[in-house]
Amino acid sequence: ESVKNRREMEESRLRYKALFDEASVGHCLIDITDLRKQGNSFNLISVNDAAINMMEADNKDQVTQYFEPLITSQNDAFRLTVKKALSLRLNATEFELPITTFKENSRFFWVTLSLRSGIDRQALASFIDITDQKRNNEQTREREAFWAKVMEAMPDVVYVIEIDEKLNSQILYRN
Repeated sequence: ESVKNRREMEESRLRYKALFDEASVGHCLIDITDLRKQGNSFNLISVNDAAINMMEADNKDQVTQYFEPLITSQNDAFRLTVKKALSLRLNATEFELPITTFKENSRFFWVTLSLRSGIDRQALASFIDITDQKRNNEQTREREAFWAKVMEAMPDVVYVIEIDEKLNSQILYRN
């Protein structure tokens, strides 16, 4: 029976590893022992292929070796968020993280940090690339600001009116 249990445990571990490695979301398993002791360092334990691709690394070793400086190069949000989550005894937290990738591209990630990985000294960080969404939102804000200035500066009176099926009108905008 112990052989059967070991085999089932190994099969379960292999299924979990396959899910971790093959996910389309970037996953990083991080050793936060030093952060728990009020230190400032953390180490990457494991990383999946999606995270390697998102960070534009050549291979797993590059991410493993330079993970901390990569994550903290633009700001200290990662380290500060982990410390805050630990001090508040949170099981999980989410935050936005700007990163300059290994190929010097500026990217934005939404990071979900789980501190309940089952091992007290580890955290699971899941990375979702939100760069395109952020850039699209910024472009929309810029266009809206431009047209708001144009409409406010226009000497003519402009009304935008919505008319429903009963021909009732409602003013949506006027300068």
